Amino acid sequence: MLAQVGISAPLDLLLLFTNLQAARVAIFKDLDAGFDLYLNKEASADEYQKLVQAVTKSFANISLEIQEIQKMLETETQREDLAKLVGGVQQEERKKLATTVKLQIERAESQFGERDFATEIPELEQNLKNIVEAINEKLEELHCEMAEL
Repeated sequence: MLAQVGISAPLDLLLLFTNLQAARVAIFKDLDAGFDLYLNKEASADEYQKLVQAVTKSFANISLEIQEIQKMLETETQREDLAKLVGGVQQEERKKLATTVKLQIERAESQFGERDFATEIPELEQNLKNIVEAINEKLEELHCEMAEL
C-alpha cells in the first residue's frame, strides 16, 4: 500500500510512523477515558464494549500499517536498524495494550465483582509505567535517527 503511493524514503516512512504512533496514543487516551466513564457508571457496559471494539479495530489497522513501514525499511531502504527500532516500539506497544487490558479487567472486577485486586493493581500500574518509559526511550532514539536523515 505505501509503495503504491510513492512513500519509500526512510525519513518519509518514519514520519508516517510517528503520525501513526500519535494516533495510537490518542486511541489509548480515548480508551482510558471511556473506561473511567464506565467505572463511574456514566457509560453502560454496552457503550464501553462498543468502544473496546472500535479501539481494537483501530489498533489492528495501525499495527498493519506499521508492519508495512517496518518491512519497507528493511527491504526497500536497507535500513534494518530503523526497522528494528520501529519493531521495538511495536513490541512494547503490544505489551502496553495487554497490560492496559489486564489492568482494566482487574479494576472493573475489584469495583463491580467479587474479587479484590488491590495488591495486583499497583503492580500492573508500575508495569504500565515502565512500558511507557521503554516506548518513550525507543521513540527518542528514533527521533535522533530521524534528525540525522
